[in-house]
Amino acid sequence: MLGCVETATAAWWAEAARAAAREAWAAGRLPFLVGGTGLYIEAFLDGLAPVPDIPASVREGVRVRLERQGVAVLHAEVARRDPTGAARLRATDRQRVARAFEVLEATGRPLGWWQGLPRAGAHRGPVLALALDPPRPVLYARCDRRWSAMLARGALDEAAAVGGLALPPGCPAWKTLGLRELIDHVVGRCSLAEASRRARQATRNYAKRQVTWFRHRLPAAHSVSDARPSIALAAADRLVNAFAVDQHRHSK
Repeated sequence: MLGCVETATAAWWAEAARAAAREAWAAGRLPFLVGGTGLYIEAFLDGLAPVPDIPASVREGVRVRLERQGVAVLHAEVARRDPTGAARLRATDRQRVARAFEVLEATGRPLGWWQGLPRAGAHRGPVLALALDPPRPVLYARCDRRWSAMLARGALDEAAAVGGLALPPGCPAWKTLGLRELIDHVVGRCSLAEASRRARQATRNYAKRQVTWFRHRLPAAHSVSDARPSIALAAADRLVNAFAVDQHRHSK
């Protein structure tokens, strides 16, 4: 578990996940990777491009420029030096714009150039991929219930505590769904109802992007799309059991 001010990279996470998976296999257990952050799943399965480590001084310089000049200025600079890469970035995405800019600054080459090189660290073992893909109205209703459950379990107090940490604008914690909206309510910029409306919409938008990513980047995944939880769970359970039996047979 990392704190709000700590940065988790896809490379760090993939290595930690591989270690946990090896430990599970060695103990005769079947490891599960559960989540929806496509980049991290891709890093585990396919490895990562050999982008050099960025010196701390460069990262700090980019962070300072981001705070002083804003993301639009950095995006314009990336567009001047790497038009192709900039076209793939949302001009408001502080984290990805900063990443593209720091790679240019540190290496003199665009991030896309490094990403075109052979990847390292790909997973070599068997994989069963399941994509939970319920009908969109069902998915959005679950997103709304998730938000209500978070509020009931103290999300507002947690957001107030995070707001008191004076996190820098570029801190990855700001991308947490609902955090900015709840802090806006805590400091009096909007009502709780308005904060909840915006947070629910942001959650639905994120879920939609996840569905799109899995359909295009993980086409081999088995889609489990029944709206009824018990039926979807039974379908997933059959697939997992068949996979486990097959792996046990091949391990003999």
